[in-house]
Amino acid sequence: MNTSKQTKTVFYIGAFLSFIISFIIFFKTMAPTLSFWDCGEFVASSYTLGVPHPPGTPMYILIGKFFMILGILSTPALNTNIISVLSSALTAMMAYLIIVKVSRKIIDTDKTQDNTFPLYGIFAGALSGSLIMAFSSTFWFNAVETEVYGLSMMIMAVITYMSLCWSENLHKAGNDKLLVGIAYILFLSISIHLTTFLLIPAIVAYIAFVDHSKLRDWRFWVSWGILFSFAMPVYIPIQLMFPALMNWQLETWFVLMLAFAAISGYKTFNARGKSRQAWGLYFAIMLAGIIGFTPHIYIPIRSIQKPAINENDPSNWPKLKSYLERKQYGQESMVTRMFTRRAKLSHQFGDYPHMGFWGYFKDQYSNDIWGMLRYLPFLIGLFGMYISLRKTFKNGFLLAAIFLISSLGLILYLNFADGTKVDHLEVRDRDYFFTPAFMYFAIIIGVGLSTLLANIPAWLNKRMAVAPTYLIWVAALIVTLLLPVDTLTHNYRTHDRTGDYAPYDYAYNILTSCDQDAILFTNGDNDTFPLWYIQEVENFRKDIRIVNLSLLNTDWYILQLKHEMNVPINLTDEQIIWEPFERQGQIQIYRPAEPYYDPYRKQNHYLVPFQDPKTRQVLRVQDQMIEHILLANKWKYPIYFSTSVPESNRARLDDYTLRQGMVLRIMPDKPKFKVDTERTEELLLEIYKYRGVDDLSVFKDENNVGLTSTYPERFINLSNFYVETGDTLSSKRILFESLKRFPLYYQTYIELITHYEIEGNTDSSQVFFDKAVESLKEAIEVWPEMTLYYQYLGEINYRVGKNEDALKIYQQAWELDPSSKISAYRLIYLYAANGQPQDGLNLLNHWLAEHPSDMYARQLSKIFRNQNR
Repeated sequence: MNTSKQTKTVFYIGAFLSFIISFIIFFKTMAPTLSFWDCGEFVASSYTLGVPHPPGTPMYILIGKFFMILGILSTPALNTNIISVLSSALTAMMAYLIIVKVSRKIIDTDKTQDNTFPLYGIFAGALSGSLIMAFSSTFWFNAVETEVYGLSMMIMAVITYMSLCWSENLHKAGNDKLLVGIAYILFLSISIHLTTFLLIPAIVAYIAFVDHSKLRDWRFWVSWGILFSFAMPVYIPIQLMFPALMNWQLETWFVLMLAFAAISGYKTFNARGKSRQAWGLYFAIMLAGIIGFTPHIYIPIRSIQKPAINENDPSNWPKLKSYLERKQYGQESMVTRMFTRRAKLSHQFGDYPHMGFWGYFKDQYSNDIWGMLRYLPFLIGLFGMYISLRKTFKNGFLLAAIFLISSLGLILYLNFADGTKVDHLEVRDRDYFFTPAFMYFAIIIGVGLSTLLANIPAWLNKRMAVAPTYLIWVAALIVTLLLPVDTLTHNYRTHDRTGDYAPYDYAYNILTSCDQDAILFTNGDNDTFPLWYIQEVENFRKDIRIVNLSLLNTDWYILQLKHEMNVPINLTDEQIIWEPFERQGQIQIYRPAEPYYDPYRKQNHYLVPFQDPKTRQVLRVQDQMIEHILLANKWKYPIYFSTSVPESNRARLDDYTLRQGMVLRIMPDKPKFKVDTERTEELLLEIYKYRGVDDLSVFKDENNVGLTSTYPERFINLSNFYVETGDTLSSKRILFESLKRFPLYYQTYIELITHYEIEGNTDSSQVFFDKAVESLKEAIEVWPEMTLYYQYLGEINYRVGKNEDALKIYQQAWELDPSSKISAYRLIYLYAANGQPQDGLNLLNHWLAEHPSDMYARQLSKIFRNQNR
């Protein structure tokens, strides 16, 4: 190895810088508490040693608890957030090591007499590539909150590096121990996240390419095939070749795994010579896989102890099997589903909101300072892929295959919905599923940069003197190191979670709205997990029983509400637990063993979805359970619905609701007034927390802005109630209080403008219009990618009759998010109002082509056609 002590020092400095720079940035931008979606559940599950949603993350939960016990930072949430910070920074360092290892094989520095310049070029390119990866949009987003992806990406990088080391030392004695280590880490990673298994097809092919003896050894294919299929029962190649295997049960794979391990062990101790050595390797691989899977023992053991969070109650084998197979999310095989496209391919591969791959990919690495060269990172990445495949095909194949599997493969496999067919548009951005693709392409970019920098001296020395060659090399070095700076500066403001207390405050405000010992119905994960966090971790308002309506459709959750959460439920267990019901020897449905008497419909029926004989509406299990809990409670405990629960999920109880801030209280009789003014004013003005909501320096995504708009809406509800009772002074007072706290919400301005128009005070009306425009234009200037701010500004202009201005603004909103019904419908109307019916019809036709099942748009189309005749 022709490497001086000096170059070794530079190599280690590069590795250290890749870690410490990314760590500092991640730590500086780390979330101060929890975030929306799964983060609250993971923090609470780690704190209580609970069982989170399927298929479980037992190792992550144990690591989270360990960091909480260490108490490095001041709160449990920070101690789990730091796991992502640390593991993501370590991933950046591993990316640096991978780039160096691959690039050195391409350049073959060991055979170069003077390899100082090439090595320095490789180290600089590797540092740049690793930091481009660290500060890429999706990777960074996951690196600053309590999520599984930081640890999962670190494991993927470690396994990739181990594979390269195994290849490099192929003929050294004992080298195959690395394959045993890979098998162990792979199966250990299942207890963190299954994403790591995307590596397997590429790793197996890589091993076979590098070591031809394994390519011809049937034991190699059988052992790894069993391991992968056990960990991933939906493994695509196996199911495509052998469709019957789709119906194999998890325990079938487990038996195969143990059987082959036993055979391998027997042969290991009875064979001789090379045969014994080969059998020993596969026995060790199988054993390592089995041992790596053992953290899953935590799931049933802990579930039996009934922790506060115990999703699916996987306390016995049938429940554990269903839990691991994610049956809660549907029975249909993902492979079966992928052959019925749920979206247009152009949307899945292109730039489409919430799910389009290219839309995420093009913005990962940013290019603000490059202007026309904004796609420079992609060009360098393509060069890196080309040169690695050409110069060292096996290593290039490994990186390229992982990238293609985690991009092209996942696009086809996950089959995200765009709302154009029977499915709704994905409810949130799905870029996190493609994190491995973005990570490995950044590594490939690093390979491209390293090879370019390493080759510049050799390329130019043939054509010019040493001095100009040196200057050009330094200039290229500066450009290379500026690339991650560009990525960092571009993504910093949208990934800095400093001051983001919205999820915590949302949970606090909801719980403080309820009286002692209340039963609170919430809608789904996003408005439930923060409540779980604040109750279990912060020990706040644990007297309140939270009932998640999406989980209320499952028997295990109803049983937990009944036996562990003291929610009034009079049904017997036999009337709740679903069992397979056989008809003519074939399992047709799952239903409880016994029916129950439904006093609302005065009939016996099972606790399963059914059609109401009077209304003809399908009653879900959750609808039936809401009714049952209300009757069983007998007004012993106060019952509330969270404000996020839509009317369709409130079991037709709106006539009995009383607004109290962020919640609706269910009353025994129809209340005379719909708003409890005294309690609501107290909550809105004195008790609720709104930290950072009005601060434009704090980043809020569309979800945060949309969710926190419920605050000013509650002020407006109260104001409108005062209008109905003739108290216009109180109505305006409440609106002024709302503007103090939420100066960016359009409807508050519209309400005040309406007040002053009614009074004939046009000057004051104009003042509030100007103030609204000024505030929203400032918001758009700071956050030009936020569609909601454009829509707010458009509505203000539309309200005062400035249709031309409203049209221009809504066109901008439409360009930002062409999936938005709000923008589409308003634009169609504005085109008609501005004397541009053909433009409106063109947009309507375009919308219908994208959303053919939109019945409202079909009705609009008929109206337009009739008007244009």
